[in-house]
Amino acid sequence: QTRDNILGYTNGLGVNAVIIATSNPDALNLAMAIASKNSKINIFGGMPKETYISLDPNWLHYNQISLIGSFSSTPYMLQEAARLAANKQIDLGKIISHRFSLDRIEEAIEVTEQYYGLRAVINSF
Repeated sequence: QTRDNILGYTNGLGVNAVIIATSNPDALNLAMAIASKNSKINIFGGMPKETYISLDPNWLHYNQISLIGSFSSTPYMLQEAARLAANKQIDLGKIISHRFSLDRIEEAIEVTEQYYGLRAVINSF
C-alpha cells in the first residue's frame, strides 16, 4: 500500500532520493520499488547481520540508480539534532512506534529485535 501511495503521488514516476534510516530490511525493498530513474538510495540504518537482498543488476544499471551506504554523524550533527528537538522544531514523537511500561520490557525487546517498529520507548512509570 505504501508503494502504491507513493507512486500514485508521483504520477508513477517514483522519488528522486530515499534515505533508509531504519534497520528494517523491508525498507530497502520499498526504496527500490519507489525509486525513479537516476535516483539515489542511501542506506544509513545498519541492517541485521546475515541480511541479504535480491537485486537485479540490469535494473540498477539501466535506471542509473546510485546505491550509497553511509554511517555515523559528527558531533556537530548530534548537537544540531539535540537543539532542534529541544526547541521543538522537530517532533521526535513521530518516530516512536511503540511505548512500553517497565513491566513489559521483554515485549519491548522482542519488538525491537524483530524490527516491528521504528523506535520503542520504555516508560519508567
